[in-house]
Amino acid sequence: MSFSPKELFAEIKKNIPSAEFTFEPDPVKSEISASWPDSMDDSCARKEWGWNPEWNLASMTKDMLSEISKKVNR
Repeated sequence: MSFSPKELFAEIKKNIPSAEFTFEPDPVKSEISASWPDSMDDSCARKEWGWNPEWNLASMTKDMLSEISKKVNR
């Protein structure tokens, strides 16, 4: 799964319309992530292990917000 901060925030806004967002990229971390491939071929894992991703961006975001909410609302 690959997404930008803008795409993640769009998903968050679907769940929390009042959310606000600011983002300042860290130059060191940005350089590291720029060296990563744009996508990974998982066809061997799918074929040999029967692996399939459990989440897409929408389901990951909902799960992440649910877990954060549990911790914040203790």
